[in-house]
Amino acid sequence: MTNWFYFLAVGITLIFIICFFIIFFCTLKILSNVEQTLIKSKMKDDIEEEE
Repeated sequence: MTNWFYFLAVGITLIFIICFFIIFFCTLKILSNVEQTLIKSKMKDDIEEEE
């Protein structure tokens, strides 16, 4: 009985860790996309100011 409970606990922990990594990577991708968009819009603003 304890063996089954141990496997259940390990399984749930692994699922949580995998979910955490997926969320972490998604956040990083979104942040880098936002950063690139901000840089692009800043470049556009700079070009407009120069004209």
